[in-house]
Amino acid sequence: MNYFAHGHRVLDEPYVLAGTALPDWLGAADRGARLRRERMNGNPDPRAHDLARGIELHYHDDAWFHATEAFQRTTAEITGLLREAAPEDPKFRAWFFAHVLVEMLIDRVLIREDPARLDRYYDALAEVDPAWVEETIQPWVTTAPKDFQRYHALFAEYRFLYGYRDDAGVARRLAGVARRVGLPPLPDAFSELLPEAAGIVEPRVADLMREPCSPPD
Repeated sequence: MNYFAHGHRVLDEPYVLAGTALPDWLGAADRGARLRRERMNGNPDPRAHDLARGIELHYHDDAWFHATEAFQRTTAEITGLLREAAPEDPKFRAWFFAHVLVEMLIDRVLIREDPARLDRYYDALAEVDPAWVEETIQPWVTTAPKDFQRYHALFAEYRFLYGYRDDAGVARRLAGVARRVGLPPLPDAFSELLPEAAGIVEPRVADLMREPCSPPD
């Protein structure tokens, strides 16, 4: 799942919402900083409890979501479609981009259903103290994350989730993902395939977001 799919149910709980984003924030800010969930206890601050609850919700949702037949089938179809953009390029990670694209397009549909919720998403995160979060997670991570507050500030400033509303914004975000993980630039033909990819993913969002079991308390 992507940011909005992870957090759209907890928009009224800012620190739970921050917890749903935290694993991805860490991955973007410092890939060497890994959460150790068994360490997430002992802090009496209610905000720490909420943050830990959001983190657990993130991992719970990723586990069931990635295991579903709907996600596996849809990602496979999008992988085949994207391979048309670079059929002779062995360095093009079609499955990786298909995985990311499916999750971005799910966010697009969820946002379109009620655009005001995206405003609430960012308003809620604005209530979170990133310095407190960075200090609180020190015992929870393998190593102190570098640039955490800087990445958090960029996330809040650029509000890139608004860019999912059109194909050009999705293409820009995917290009940014490629740069961040050190992959070659996306093929020029990639953008031409986005409408077809959206046509595959968007009608399936209800199935893709259907959880087979209840979320954790």
